Amino acid sequence: MTCMNFYPRSATVVAESDVVAYEMLRNVLDIMMKNKTFKAQIDETYRRRALENHLRGVPMFADLAPDFIEHLKETVELQRFAPGQVIAHQGDTADSFYLVRIGFVKISENYPGGELVLAYLSRGDYFGEIGLLGGGVRTANCTALDHVEVVRIPGDDFRQMVERFPRCAAGSSLSLKSAASPISSASK
Repeated sequence: MTCMNFYPRSATVVAESDVVAYEMLRNVLDIMMKNKTFKAQIDETYRRRALENHLRGVPMFADLAPDFIEHLKETVELQRFAPGQVIAHQGDTADSFYLVRIGFVKISENYPGGELVLAYLSRGDYFGEIGLLGGGVRTANCTALDHVEVVRIPGDDFRQMVERFPRCAAGSSLSLKSAASPISSASK
């Protein structure tokens, strides 16, 4: 799966018995991904594994009920961004909450004199809560610094999560008070 998102292998596999292993080069995978059926199967397997591992591994989700995690698995979206691609623009309508799954994201604000970088986020960090809780507008630009994959949670699901599981909000500095300060969510 790491071949799909341009990252080095993240684990070592050791065979406990005789095994035949096949290596697939990236260019072969690219050709196979042109087949819609194969691509759909790979995408679904990747999505299921990624969400099972990531949603439970994020500390702010530790107190979520299993039924809500299952609901999120059905409604969230995995999105990929290329280096330099803007994920969210300052001033746009806030419609989603994002969890960084892979890569690094720069959080910055535009000013007449230039750009002010507020933070750099990596795996397990999040952004988008300020706009969702504090007025409906993005307060900063969020830009992929390398190949980035995020878990995009729709705004309605995010608000439901904060309402149903207040400890989730309290434990991660998500509150209407923190929405007043754009730096509060970007800093840890």
